[in-house]
Amino acid sequence: MDEWGKRWKQLQDALQYEISGKPPRPAASMRTLFGIKSEVEEKMDRFAREIEEKNKEARNKKRSEEEADATSENDEKGEA
Repeated sequence: MDEWGKRWKQLQDALQYEISGKPPRPAASMRTLFGIKSEVEEKMDRFAREIEEKNKEARNKKRSEEEADATSENDEKGEA
């Protein structure tokens, strides 16, 4: 089930509990019910993106260095 489907199911369940008169399941907050991220979650997502970008840059740099080394080795072999 996709994220939207999960949110819709949570909302339906909450409304069903309300209609039946049963006490609702405990929810962390209305933010959880509607899938609204907290400030902490947003910061964690931002940090994760920043870390991934740094790792991606490092991988790209290493790859380009390896390609440059391989090219220079091929040039040296070709000249000999």
